[in-house]
Amino acid sequence: MKSKFYVWLILLPLLTKSQTFELGDVALNFNYGAPQITPLIMKTTLNIFYKNKWLDDTYNISVNGSGVLNAKAEYCIYENLGLGLAASYWNMDVNIAHAYRAQDPYTLIDTDFTDRYIFGLSALALGVRGNYHMLGGEKRKVVDPYVGLTLGVTRYTYRIDFKSDFPGRSIPSDVFQFRSGWGSYISSTVGIRVYPVKFIGLNFEAGFDRGAFLFAGIVFKIHTQAPEFLRD
Repeated sequence: MKSKFYVWLILLPLLTKSQTFELGDVALNFNYGAPQITPLIMKTTLNIFYKNKWLDDTYNISVNGSGVLNAKAEYCIYENLGLGLAASYWNMDVNIAHAYRAQDPYTLIDTDFTDRYIFGLSALALGVRGNYHMLGGEKRKVVDPYVGLTLGVTRYTYRIDFKSDFPGRSIPSDVFQFRSGWGSYISSTVGIRVYPVKFIGLNFEAGFDRGAFLFAGIVFKIHTQAPEFLRD
């Protein structure tokens, strides 16, 4: 009996309904976004291009994407306004296998060969995000709907590789990799946080971020004392 009492004593603060997301509080979000339209657009475009250009050859195209990984930190600076930072990451791999028949340069016999073109793309975005919370006071204790906008920069990393089982055709080197300069990053989503326990909740968003439209994840809320100039 005593052991059960101590377990409940430890869990009781966590099972208590959450307090309002109020001035000085910090919310940490970790989300996953899918489906992402970028791999779908890439695969459709490549299929159309190769089928129209080389009708006599056989091309097998596969495009795989990671989905969008998001991390956001928000600080409540006013009753209904939060300001913070956001980071977003995704990657995509494109594999094109070209099967053909050619004469082996050593045996002089017609043989089936395959060339493989491998392209990789990843993006890291960093930005400043503002959220406007639609509810306030007691109404925000368990359900917290909001709308947010992120403005920032994106950097892309490209990877290129080529392999072939045709004698002497493969490139005898490592994968070529290079990075782009910094581009723009804009994301707009509407979301809702649901707190079944005191400081941990579920987060759902819809909008557009790095080609994904729907997001889900977890949110951690930390209560801090706001500085005096925000309280005045």
